[in-house]
Amino acid sequence: MMSNIKQSIFLLIFITVPSFAKDWGRICIAPFPVTSETSPIPWNINKENGFTDFYVQLDKREAIQTSTKKSLWINKIPSNKEHIITILKHNKAVESFPFTINDYTFKQKENKDLCLFVNSFYLSWQLRTVESTGSWCPCWSSE
Repeated sequence: MMSNIKQSIFLLIFITVPSFAKDWGRICIAPFPVTSETSPIPWNINKENGFTDFYVQLDKREAIQTSTKKSLWINKIPSNKEHIITILKHNKAVESFPFTINDYTFKQKENKDLCLFVNSFYLSWQLRTVESTGSWCPCWSSE
């Protein structure tokens, strides 16, 4: 009898733990693109003109300064809850948008990784799955 109870508890834990683990996702903040004077992009994005001094804030968490050299990760984000990403420059919000990780990753069972990046042509921030961004969102190499 006791053995059956132990087996039932083990089975219950074994079944529920993997599904619980899928309830979390993370966001990679891709390196901010820096252009050269000869770039086909209509804006000159470089450190000297201050275009790269942005911070990313998820909900009420501490804001993270973007980098021009490496990807940064925001971990342990509940995937079924609505969140707000706010982009800050000089401590002022310049862009914000709501999202739910599950809205982006509904076709994927395991991977709940999103990539936040700057579309350098339009100078707008975008959020997509890491897998759909291809090589221009180098989040795979900085885990």
